[in-house]
Amino acid sequence: MQAISIDLAGAEKDSIAAVPDRYTIHLRNLVPQFRYAVSVSLERVSIPPIATPRRAMPEECTQAAAALTRFASVDREEAIPAAVHALELAAAALPASDECTAAREEIRAAIGKTFYDHRVDGAEAVYDLKQGMLLRVRVTRTDADGGNARAWTSVYATGPSGEWIATYGYAALVMDGFGGAFPTQVGYYAKDAGNGKFIITRDRDPLRLDLVPAVLLSYKPAGVDVSLVPGLTGGRARSRLSQTLP
Repeated sequence: MQAISIDLAGAEKDSIAAVPDRYTIHLRNLVPQFRYAVSVSLERVSIPPIATPRRAMPEECTQAAAALTRFASVDREEAIPAAVHALELAAAALPASDECTAAREEIRAAIGKTFYDHRVDGAEAVYDLKQGMLLRVRVTRTDADGGNARAWTSVYATGPSGEWIATYGYAALVMDGFGGAFPTQVGYYAKDAGNGKFIITRDRDPLRLDLVPAVLLSYKPAGVDVSLVPGLTGGRARSRLSQTLP
């Protein structure tokens, strides 16, 4: 199982290469004051509103309180990494006394709201991405008025499930005038009549092999990396010296 981590602070990518596997989806750098919706294929998932509670802190925790205040004013996903880093520095500078326990918990809770694990019916969603498929993830941000302010779309594609290969060559057709694969196939040849003239004459040999140009089509599944791949081949060939009689 692999995890897809979508960084909302990074550059949006239209298509991302992926390999067949089972996937989980993770988001990074969410702005806590906004709501987000995530849809995979045709499904849309809303994120509950984010609250930033404030409480009185002792004097020695004022630096952490200031960092939380600045964090609460962030309104762009691109600014979240720097704001989280500032909170981490403020948490590291807090004294080990119990007086700053509340500030430490608020910082931990604020940072935790910048991550989201996509879930369906209470369980982490897993998507089985096979060869010849793509996984499309669309994330929309909903503002306080309910409108969609921003959207991100990521596509993870495994590539086609295989390819068609055309082979050019000759095919040996069995011409059987007494029955068989081509019972109505009659062959003719140009018989020399002298003086630069020829007579189109019916072939008297009822059983023969006729080599004709052929275009053969075969299918090669993806992931098969060998020189010889057994499989069915279809094609159509016609001799230039043959004619089908009614």
